[in-house]
Amino acid sequence: GFWWIRFTGQSHQVSSEDYMSIYIYSTLNNGGSWQAQARAEANTSGSAYQTTSCDSLLDITDLSNQKVRFRVIQADTSNQLEGNSSYNKTSMTFIRLGTT
Repeated sequence: GFWWIRFTGQSHQVSSEDYMSIYIYSTLNNGGSWQAQARAEANTSGSAYQTTSCDSLLDITDLSNQKVRFRVIQADTSNQLEGNSSYNKTSMTFIRLGTT
């Protein structure tokens, strides 16, 4: 079926200006090769917070072989991906839109 996938990340830049990129990847062959489906970048300066998200629409027809994964690339270790146990700061959303 058709799935809408969203990856939302909140970054916290502790010191200097820097960036963080988030990605959604998918595979058709159980991880043999991965293709980037979506990318978003957060740029922060000083001590700042920023939320960014990227979306992808995938037609999933083979649950054994089709998968997704999420990746975060930080330019500097002072840029952090935030989390919280009480509410979403970083999250992944999967919504099934319909059948193929």
